[in-house]
Amino acid sequence: MARAAVTLASLLVCGFAAAFRPGAPASRVVWRTPTRVMGGAEEDYEEIGVTRINRAMLELTPEEEDYRSEFDRRFGELRGVPLKKVSETMERFHALYTRPMIPLYRELVNKLLTNTHICIVNPAFVYDPVFALGMMAFYDDFLANYPGEERDTIFSALCAALDLDADKIKTDAQRTREYFAGKTEEQVLALGIDSASDEFAEIFARIRSDRFFRYTEHHGIGLVKIMGILDLEVTPERIEAWSKNLVHVRKGRLSLDYDFFKTGLDRMAQGEEIMKQIEIREKKRMAERLEQKAQKAEAAALEAAAAAAAVPEAQEAEGEKQDA
Repeated sequence: MARAAVTLASLLVCGFAAAFRPGAPASRVVWRTPTRVMGGAEEDYEEIGVTRINRAMLELTPEEEDYRSEFDRRFGELRGVPLKKVSETMERFHALYTRPMIPLYRELVNKLLTNTHICIVNPAFVYDPVFALGMMAFYDDFLANYPGEERDTIFSALCAALDLDADKIKTDAQRTREYFAGKTEEQVLALGIDSASDEFAEIFARIRSDRFFRYTEHHGIGLVKIMGILDLEVTPERIEAWSKNLVHVRKGRLSLDYDFFKTGLDRMAQGEEIMKQIEIREKKRMAERLEQKAQKAEAAALEAAAAAAAVPEAQEAEGEKQDA
């Protein structure tokens, strides 16, 4: 019964874990280059190192040729360079953290590892404090109730496996919270428009101007957390406004990532509640078993005491009988 309940709790979390969209299986992770851009939104790719080329011979428009040229200028030297595999990241994590993990959280951590790996091995990925805030939100919110002091140990192993600095991520996430505290929505959305006056203005300016900006779920949840710091309600209208302001953050992706995040937290809460009920029932059963054991021991002791008291009486009666 307990094992079935644990499985049920794990399945609730797996529903969230499925929300992490790794994009491509580990065996298919390759560096791809766009061959044609349609309306600046959808792309066809040729896969470097793979003989099949999708629509590579299509004639490009001047805008598409410019896109391709800039792409080649910035990332062309990386063609054919092998990427770190997901399996390598997973193996390193399990080598660094060797203790068994609670099943409710194990699948979540594995998916967080996989998804983050896929994000950061992309050559267009650029680390920034908004990414750090989102990554900490994923970890802190979903593992908030992980028992003991293992949360920090697990996070350190997770970051090391991803070739990230755990202390830097924590520090950058805290700096981001402090920077946006007390600001208004108008001030935030104006960052980097006129001039990049500080680090965060530069980040917002880059998101708007860099058509190769590598959006990740962590960036999306980082932006949502910034909304929370500003005491703003996260609504479809606000997501649309922020996406339009930031240009290269697509409304659909940001909205989807936020919905998955909320749904995942709800499922985690359900799973934790199931685990709590299981623990309560197991403690109750254990208490009942201990009580039954104590009652049996007490009955046996009383029986033994009665038997011991009966021996002298029987001996005395036998002695009287012999004297008579």
